[in-house]
Amino acid sequence: MEHELAIDFGTSEFRAAIPGQGIVIRQPSCVVTDPASGRVLYFGNEARLKSNTNPDAYRLRHPFRSTWIIGEGVAPIASDFMARARGQAYYDASDVRLLFSIPCGLSDEEEYAVAELGHRAGFGEAYLVYSPVAALVGCGCSLEHTYLAVNVGAGFTDIALVSDGNVLYRASHAVSGDSFNEAIAAYVQSKYRLNLRFSEAEKIKHAIGTVWSDEDQRTFEMVGFDARGGAHRVLLSSEEMFTALEDPCAELLDAIHTAAMRVPVEAVGGLMKTGILLFGGGAKLRGLPEMISGITGFKTALVDTPEDAVAKGLSMILPTLPAKIPVPNVSAIACKTNSYLY
Repeated sequence: MEHELAIDFGTSEFRAAIPGQGIVIRQPSCVVTDPASGRVLYFGNEARLKSNTNPDAYRLRHPFRSTWIIGEGVAPIASDFMARARGQAYYDASDVRLLFSIPCGLSDEEEYAVAELGHRAGFGEAYLVYSPVAALVGCGCSLEHTYLAVNVGAGFTDIALVSDGNVLYRASHAVSGDSFNEAIAAYVQSKYRLNLRFSEAEKIKHAIGTVWSDEDQRTFEMVGFDARGGAHRVLLSSEEMFTALEDPCAELLDAIHTAAMRVPVEAVGGLMKTGILLFGGGAKLRGLPEMISGITGFKTALVDTPEDAVAKGLSMILPTLPAKIPVPNVSAIACKTNSYLY
């Protein structure tokens, strides 16, 4: 009997899922490297543990937030995770069928490279699905209807317009959850002349970050550092976040508007009913659905467990695919796989 394994290479966390079992493995996509050679010493949970126990000796990095698994130097880490997932799920990998989620903006050559990663990791077959399409399946949407799916990850945002069983538009954008962190850090540096650590900017975003007005005004005491390295505490308000997050929100809105302009006239009514769906950890920014809905006119909703929707969708898609998908070459896999979902 053929085994199946789904892998979502998120820029913040890797997830592996098995049909019928859900997500079975999670690993943060962070590494600890050797300061001298740059060689990766530890990955995932091991890297985070080493960094927490000895932060002076081990510096934690997040390479997948600036590139993807086809980027230079990160493919071996992705291959290592695939091997771990395969070994934990199945003893024999020769009959394991693999399904990846991929960004919407990959070229044919890049899709080929991703599929080849699966082959080199020892899997029998490797197929690809665009991450927003998998996310729609993961939250129970019928792809026969019209949806605008926006997957806001830590490093990238992927947008797909699906209507009547076809992907009418797809694109990847650099704006992301990390863009919100960087905007907060830039605001603090500009107004208070203090530098923020990445982790501190992320704490601020989670605590008081908002892009839509509400009555619940919040504050957060942040710790920043001056030019000499001295620590200073400043009380930030949620009201300041409107100014801090203005630029990345404008970029995200522009990307969504571009996609919405591709909706066929006959499908506009359908999109008014289904609306825009938000996925990914970056989409949890407070007020984001209200802001998008208020600007675009389409109702917008953040799905339940937005970080897990892609991996869940992949595990639901695998059993529905034919035993063997005939493709003329590996570079055609993504489009061919997506066409079998409808």
